[in-house]
Amino acid sequence: MTTPIQTSSQTSAPSGLLRDAHDVLERARLEPGTSARLALCQVAAVRAAGAVLASRARPVAVGTRRRQRSVWEVLARRAPELGEWADYLAVPVDLGAAAAGEASPVRVADDRLRDAERFLAAVERVVARQAGRGRGAP
Repeated sequence: MTTPIQTSSQTSAPSGLLRDAHDVLERARLEPGTSARLALCQVAAVRAAGAVLASRARPVAVGTRRRQRSVWEVLARRAPELGEWADYLAVPVDLGAAAAGEASPVRVADDRLRDAERFLAAVERVVARQAGRGRGAP
């Protein structure tokens, strides 16, 4: 049985979302099941994307209605430097198809874990630059 994913009390702040992403990736590293590991990698990536979006939040007029978009669509628009990551992470991994194509499900899950770690590192750089701009740095 999988235990629920805990979140920090300051989850909406970029730093809280990044901390959560690291915690979830640590759980993914320790998870023996490939499906659960993939799910945890996806949760970590969504939390990391949320950190970027929180750092670049823009006010929206009350009563404004917009079409709902996936986190990956919004990330690509708000952080074009992460657009390729957004496109890549928007595509779900199908372990059955991977196995049929001779890729080991374990290998696929391990690759996604490494990709999630690289994405998180890229997000941390983007968020740090954004925080520097907020303090008046160039």
